[in-house]
Amino acid sequence: IQYSQENKIEEAVKMLQTIATSKDKEYSVKANYKLSSYYLATKDNAKAKTYSLAAIKDKNNSSSDAIGALYNLVNISMLEKDNKAAENYVLDMKKRTAGKDPMVLELSGRFNQEVKKDLVMAESEYTKAAALAPKILRYQADLLEVYELKKDEAMIAKTISAMKVINPQVTSQEIAKYFEARQGFELANKYFIKSIVEDKSDSSKLLLGVMYYNLGKKDEGKQLITEAQKAGIKEADQVLADIKKEEAATTPSTQTTPKTNKK
Repeated sequence: IQYSQENKIEEAVKMLQTIATSKDKEYSVKANYKLSSYYLATKDNAKAKTYSLAAIKDKNNSSSDAIGALYNLVNISMLEKDNKAAENYVLDMKKRTAGKDPMVLELSGRFNQEVKKDLVMAESEYTKAAALAPKILRYQADLLEVYELKKDEAMIAKTISAMKVINPQVTSQEIAKYFEARQGFELANKYFIKSIVEDKSDSSKLLLGVMYYNLGKKDEGKQLITEAQKAGIKEADQVLADIKKEEAATTPSTQTTPKTNKK
């Protein structure tokens, strides 16, 4: 830890490699997991896989480090386009946590939703995660996404109501920002528009305008940002200035992307 804090990466890696082969199982698993994460971050997937596999040797180990190593293996398998292997690692995570870890259930739901295109199973996993962690908004948002994909208006309304029970400050804008962060731009668009129309939110015009602009819908984006500026949203001034600078740039290397710090 001291080496990493002092940015002595090579020394830290060597130290972890020594610990990874030690007879102390707990520390060995922890070191192997940290090494797998390091090599995954540096895009050395072969080494990341080797250390991840070393960390999960004990099939009964349900420590956060072993589960983290399995998570790394899911990501590596997805990068290798080996969906079957990824699914097996997800199932191993569920088995080790006895189906009681909401984050693992969410991962399983996401895999079923995005890879297997199984919305029924995805809904089931998200529902279990939400039941285990009823105060965590993210799991309700996962369910909301599934119901949006299924176009189940009754469950959409019910889920939004449940989100507002958890946090009365939940708004259409906040839901839109969540989906945008997940690159769910279609749903982000729906909820930004809902915020503009129903909540009369001028700040959502700014946020939607920036999203449009960054997605290549530049004229529509600028129009919304300008409307936000006229409505008194001060941050729109800087966003428009950034856009003007970008459009005046002569080479791609000097271009900037408009941003907003709106929360």
